[in-house]
Amino acid sequence: MKRLLAVFVIFMILVMIAVTAVVPADCHAVPAETSANGDVNQDGSFDIADVIMLQKWILNKGNLTCWENADFYADHKLDVFDLCLMKRKLFEQMKDRQVKEMIVQVGDQEFTARLYQNPTADELIRQLPLTLDMNELNGNEKYYYFSESLPADAGQIGKINAGDIMLYGSKCLVLFYDSFATPYSYTRIGYVENPAGLADALGDGNVEITFKLK
Repeated sequence: MKRLLAVFVIFMILVMIAVTAVVPADCHAVPAETSANGDVNQDGSFDIADVIMLQKWILNKGNLTCWENADFYADHKLDVFDLCLMKRKLFEQMKDRQVKEMIVQVGDQEFTARLYQNPTADELIRQLPLTLDMNELNGNEKYYYFSESLPADAGQIGKINAGDIMLYGSKCLVLFYDSFATPYSYTRIGYVENPAGLADALGDGNVEITFKLK
């Protein structure tokens, strides 16, 4: 048993030596505030491809484009501990990007809406559940003005699709039930996944709509 333990310890030492790196001369410098951002393949984003690249490199089955982006311990070398921290970072990032869903209820009918990952949607979520008396406009939308502003980052949409949920200005929540081109700017909040039947449920006048988390 002691012999097996000694062999295992020696093996782990050899592994640690094998996966330790020195700084390659051709690696682009990474600013201190963005060091170890995980983007080892330098494609502009950190995702599972970067984890796989580092894992292959540790197994001596591949190369790294820029090892500094995986140096989470900031000790100018790479090892399995950096890989563990990289996986943790990816896991936390994936949790942050989980799609949030909301129920749009009109009368006894419910529609599932998906919300975008942005400050506007986050603020709306914090206020749920909401039951709003929404006004009719132009035969294609229902709108409601909040008393307080929501975070806004408006941009030209070009085309609106039935089921889109947007913010006009910083206070006007809009639920569209028809598709059409538009020159106006909105902040995207989310969209009804399956808008079939939405227009009939909303009708052609003002309507009470409840928004709640799924």
